[in-house]
Amino acid sequence: MSPRGCPSVASTTTNPSTYAAPVRCGPIGRMASGLLAFALWLILGWLGNMALECVLVGWLWPQDGPKRSQTMLEAELGYLQHDFRGSLLVDDPASFATQIARNLRRQLFQQTGIEAAVAQADQLSHQADEGQFKNMIRQMIAGTRSYLQAALIATEVYAIRVAVLILALPIFALLGLVALVEGLVERDLRRFGGGRERGQVYHLAKRGIVPALSFPWVIYLVWPTTVHPNWVILPFAGFFALTLYVSASSFKKYL
Repeated sequence: MSPRGCPSVASTTTNPSTYAAPVRCGPIGRMASGLLAFALWLILGWLGNMALECVLVGWLWPQDGPKRSQTMLEAELGYLQHDFRGSLLVDDPASFATQIARNLRRQLFQQTGIEAAVAQADQLSHQADEGQFKNMIRQMIAGTRSYLQAALIATEVYAIRVAVLILALPIFALLGLVALVEGLVERDLRRFGGGRERGQVYHLAKRGIVPALSFPWVIYLVWPTTVHPNWVILPFAGFFALTLYVSASSFKKYL
């Protein structure tokens, strides 16, 4: 023992071979992990979107009910039909988004019987009066029916917005490519001209790349009211290009 009761260096030294080496994932493992995390995030976002829509229907706009969700769905489809008539990924963006929304609704609600239960609840809520107890049951069913209908429509809106964000990926790719080329050219001019390096600027700009790519998904998917996709996608696409340009132009002259 060393002075003051501290263990000696010899007593704390162990054989390095007894420790297991940390497992490092390869590029395929990291890609699979990233895809699984992204899919989990989409599922959680869908559940949160339905819960938020039910809260809005029950507390903020109870007089509108599912009509508010239906109006928002029609507005989202109108944006695609009038302002997004072409894409680098598909020929008809509106049909692509509508097909995704219909397939998701069929898989989640029609094949599971939830949509049939909503229709049955709608029929029960319009039956003739047969007593106070049955009237109370019908009122409960009618209230639940409104929430279920809002959840169904919110799912379609969520699917359409996911399709819009997928179709917007070429915008980020094109602007990012232009910004990267411009930044590398600026870096070469600074390198051959003997300019100063600004490592802090590079590190600050590099931190903004991931938020510029992820924030559109977060903001657009959870936005509770109708919003044009351009108001969300274009600002973040420009911010992504700016951060990529600053990162490439302020990169170190010598690796």
